Amino acid sequence: MTTYYKVLRLVEPADLNISPRIVWVLRMIPPDGCITFEHFTNADKNLVGSGIRHACSNGILKRSHHTSVY
Repeated sequence: MTTYYKVLRLVEPADLNISPRIVWVLRMIPPDGCITFEHFTNADKNLVGSGIRHACSNGILKRSHHTSVY
């Protein structure tokens, strides 16, 4: 089952005061729409998981029930 995440806001400079590896994941988040874990192709799954958790806890992403990604 695929988990979808709605992009709530843009990544801001203050969000990037963290590990450079997680910053790399955050910079891959599009400015609007929804994404899935698969959006982060060719990336380490643990790193993407950390980036998504960070983005969710900081109001950048939110789990969604969308059935499509745009």
